[in-house]
Amino acid sequence: MNIFTHIDNLEKLHQALKREYLNWASKKKDKGIGTKNNPLTLKFINRYLSPSLKKEILQELKIISNFLKTNNNLTENYQILREIYIISPSFHEMWFFSTHFATNLKSIIKGRLGLKAFLTSKKKGILNKTFKGITSFVTKRFILLENLFPQKESVIKSQPSKNVERDINLLLNRDEKFDSPEEINEVLPILYRITHYFLKKTKYSLLKSEILLGKNSWLKYAPCAINEGPIFIKKSNQKRIEIFNQIPSWEEKEIRVFLSKNFEIEEVLK
Repeated sequence: MNIFTHIDNLEKLHQALKREYLNWASKKKDKGIGTKNNPLTLKFINRYLSPSLKKEILQELKIISNFLKTNNNLTENYQILREIYIISPSFHEMWFFSTHFATNLKSIIKGRLGLKAFLTSKKKGILNKTFKGITSFVTKRFILLENLFPQKESVIKSQPSKNVERDINLLLNRDEKFDSPEEINEVLPILYRITHYFLKKTKYSLLKSEILLGKNSWLKYAPCAINEGPIFIKKSNQKRIEIFNQIPSWEEKEIRVFLSKNFEIEEVLK
């Protein structure tokens, strides 16, 4: 079976999870819909998600993880990770683009293990202890950022930073607060360089492991993608990345019209 068939199946299973959650939460306050119900959503996954569905989801993630471990095409591995993160939470973030487009960049720069933490760790002499965690944190969120702002260039084919501290400071010292898509799109080349630097320094191990696909890394990440939806199934023969690459605008209404041509969509939060 082609690996992308497993990814398509994972997408279907994740929509079944959403339906199961919404049915379970239907008698709760607000029917369990909205980010304020993120703790409730995690409680559902931990304790009430049907064992058979959870088993199927974890089996598909394991199959995909095993493929990454044995596949030496790092560009393909990176694209596979992007596909899975489109399933959740990037589709959700793209559907609600106006309230999500800046979140991942701000997390990359000032998050707990973001770029600012890299500089702090280096200054304190503890970078050896934190570097793998920083690489995972930044790469995961850059995948999400790249899904929202798709480029023709692949991270693996870009040039790694030759002076990563300088590049990080270029971002930290900018006057912009990254409140517009244009400001974010402008700094993506810097982030390509930085992310590739991190991946190269860790011998690209993140792209040949299950770290970004574990149940805590993916299944329980961004529960709002479950409790706010939308529920969707790809009806196009194209890969998700290819569809996202064709999104014509950063206007939310136009994004939704385009996505609706390529996916069957059922809104949860309207």
